[in-house]
Amino acid sequence: AEQKKAEGNAHLAAKRYADAVQSYSGAIVLWPSNAVYYSNRAAAYTLIQMFDMAIKDCEKAIELKPDFAKAFSRLGTAHFQAGRYRDAIDKGYKKALALEPDNAQYRKALDMAEERLQEEAMPSMDGMGMEGGDMMGMAEEAMKDPEFLKMAQGMMSNPAMMGELLNQFG
Repeated sequence: AEQKKAEGNAHLAAKRYADAVQSYSGAIVLWPSNAVYYSNRAAAYTLIQMFDMAIKDCEKAIELKPDFAKAFSRLGTAHFQAGRYRDAIDKGYKKALALEPDNAQYRKALDMAEERLQEEAMPSMDGMGMEGGDMMGMAEEAMKDPEFLKMAQGMMSNPAMMGELLNQFG
């Protein structure tokens, strides 16, 4: 079983993801209670965009080893790649972080999923007039951007620059 896992790891490293799935499947046949094999196969499934298969493998890995943070992280990744950001957050990344609170990779993944979820929730402005709330939201985002702040400070300290900018729109 460990030989099949090693083959799967080599295939994964060489970006032969379907071959990796086959090797991990061989390892699972030989040792069906090993959570790592399911988790590794889930990673390969995710890379070939077979997200539902990846999710099933993660769930099996977690069933076998409920404190397996990497399986929760991979579950989050499969949901994230499938565009299911809420599930990525709630079923995957938050649980991985609860098990390994100092893991920076899990924290970054959670932050990205939360950001995507927020973006998804924001109404598109295509073809719509901007309302005051939209402008305030854009202004708040701009104030978080260090480059924008630097440019704004430059304009405040140089009134001639502000005049030139206004003339371009006038």
